[in-house]
Amino acid sequence: VSAVRDGEGVVGYRMAPGAERVAFDACGFQTGDMGTAVKGLALSDASNTVKLYQTMKDATQASFDIERDGGNVTVNVDLASP
Repeated sequence: VSAVRDGEGVVGYRMAPGAERVAFDACGFQTGDMGTAVKGLALSDASNTVKLYQTMKDATQASFDIERDGGNVTVNVDLASP
């Protein structure tokens, strides 16, 4: 994951599979996706960091807003499944 910035600051995070390619693919992500929000919390807003941590620490599912190939998609991930 690497931050994507514009003139104002971070607008999202570019995703790549790293060592866990099978898990990355199984979640529905694609190389080059840019995550812009998790569970409705914008990743461009630094004030969401603590909220996001609190929301995700015990989460069993999450929705990711993604910019992909010039469009927007939502990827829903079941965090309870290994």
